[in-house]
Amino acid sequence: MAFSIGHLVCLKADPSRQGPVIEVLPPAAGRIRYRVFHSPVEIREYYEDQLEGLGAAKYVVDTCIINWLVDGLLAESDLPGDGDYVATHIQRDELARTRDPVRREALLDKFSDLIGEHMPTSSTVIGVSRLGECRLGTSGYCDAVKAALNSINHGRANNLLDALIAEVAIVHGYTLLTTDQDLARAAESSGCAVRCWKKS
Repeated sequence: MAFSIGHLVCLKADPSRQGPVIEVLPPAAGRIRYRVFHSPVEIREYYEDQLEGLGAAKYVVDTCIINWLVDGLLAESDLPGDGDYVATHIQRDELARTRDPVRREALLDKFSDLIGEHMPTSSTVIGVSRLGECRLGTSGYCDAVKAALNSINHGRANNLLDALIAEVAIVHGYTLLTTDQDLARAAESSGCAVRCWKKS
């Protein structure tokens, strides 16, 4: 069985060792290899025959993906078809702040149609987080991603929101789907599996 990026796998020899595939590596000695995310400090390489699939992958959808879908820059068929799409209140709140009411409705409709699971953010940020839609405290990854973003793009205003979105993917071992090159680089620097699209 071939695995793709984002597919959840476990080690056959130790099923408690689980995580998503974050990279498909070139074969070695004719055997397919994968890089698997266990935690931000533990990323390992395995041969295909050492792994077993755990079911559908999970993908955290960045807000910009919804914009690209509505604008026709990306089709739903371009997105991975082997898993479930998840989001937090952050993406919904960003879309709800769209000024043009017609566009806002189109964005929120696309969001509702695509997203199958709503998750709490993995950190609480006063003035941003919604009670009941965030975990109390912090995992620390939000700060690390935000710091990386600040060094890449000189402190854009939405870096905190992007970091909260990426943190959910990191904490749960999901794959982040985005079109934001800066966020992709910052999230990957914290061990996040990322699929990023560029304008053609």
